[in-house]
Amino acid sequence: GPIEDVSGEVVTVRRGGRGTLEVFRVTDVVEMKFSRSADFEQGLERLQNGQAHRALEYFDRALKTELRPWAWNELQAIAAKSALRAGERSQTVDRIDMIFAKDRRTRHVSSLPLVWDSRLPPQERLPEDPAGMASDSLVQQLAAASAVLNDPKHRSRARSVLERLRRSSGLKRISELAETQIWRLHLLEHPNMPTPILNVWSDRIRHLPVAARGGPQYIVGRCLLQEHDHDRASLAFLWGPLISPDDPALAA
Repeated sequence: GPIEDVSGEVVTVRRGGRGTLEVFRVTDVVEMKFSRSADFEQGLERLQNGQAHRALEYFDRALKTELRPWAWNELQAIAAKSALRAGERSQTVDRIDMIFAKDRRTRHVSSLPLVWDSRLPPQERLPEDPAGMASDSLVQQLAAASAVLNDPKHRSRARSVLERLRRSSGLKRISELAETQIWRLHLLEHPNMPTPILNVWSDRIRHLPVAARGGPQYIVGRCLLQEHDHDRASLAFLWGPLISPDDPALAA
């Protein structure tokens, strides 16, 4: 039946078009199909062919004519992933922020391209913008704190922002990402020490959405490598390129 709404973690469908409304968890849905504009379809075709920048042009045109709020969010989420594939990380954050403004419990927050390894070249990670931590947007605060956490000058403030976001009431996806970003502090501040709660972290990851596991798995992999547990480290590192390769730089 037609989709009536997609918000937070649920999809509302009207059975047969005229029947009763049924609500499904997004995690139980294998695939969602709905009517899409010609520009939307052209964008998907370009994205499939590896033309991420060109796909964004079509998606932006489609966004101007999409009147269904939930479909606009789904389209914007695909555009955000396209921006990430094109290496436009700040644009990806901005697009997810626009979705968050319409649906504060959106699952698409899990796709934020946060920094998981500050050793990556600057062009392969979010630019450092300390001013973003003072933004009115929680998404922008999270992204900014992630980007500057490696900088000793801003680490204390970034830690405070992440701790506050971790305690965000009713914003589970924001809270999860803030919590797992805090794990990075062990590698930044104690690079030669074992991680005493590494098994707790590994168990915690299993309860995260698939889209949110790549970065935390990478952190666990680095901690396992630190402890010379090479087999388990390899498995943790392979999560990104095999299961969640949306961030090309981290997956590589």
